[in-house]
Amino acid sequence: MIPNYEKPRTAEQNRKLWQVANELGLDQEQIGDLAWSFSSERTRSTKELTIRECNELIEYLAGRLSEGKKAMRGKIIHLLCTLPESPMVDSKGAADFERINTFIQNIGSNNPKKKILNYLYYQELVPVVSQVQAMYDKQMKSLTK
Repeated sequence: MIPNYEKPRTAEQNRKLWQVANELGLDQEQIGDLAWSFSSERTRSTKELTIRECNELIEYLAGRLSEGKKAMRGKIIHLLCTLPESPMVDSKGAADFERINTFIQNIGSNNPKKKILNYLYYQELVPVVSQVQAMYDKQMKSLTK
């Protein structure tokens, strides 16, 4: 039960909470476990979170989302810039974002909406990272033959 001195989370908070949770690929049970933690083991229901608890949970999930996206984008950029056969760097050796974005847009079924790197959602980044990693590994393997 929500303490009587704290208001329950709002509909807008609920929308934001589930938007971030869905982008992270979290299911109902995982969110319930987080609700349990953020409510000091009071409830597993997001409906029973207070405004403060829900804000803290949204902030936590948004941080995880942001860090995850940043890490995956960084990995993609690093791998594409260090490709043995055709690194995607400019004449100064810095990342050539025009080439990187063109490559990412045309990566095929892993980016069907043809978005540039910074516009990919968390769940869209996962298969792109895998494909770029596979391409990098294949080029590295061909060097050792």
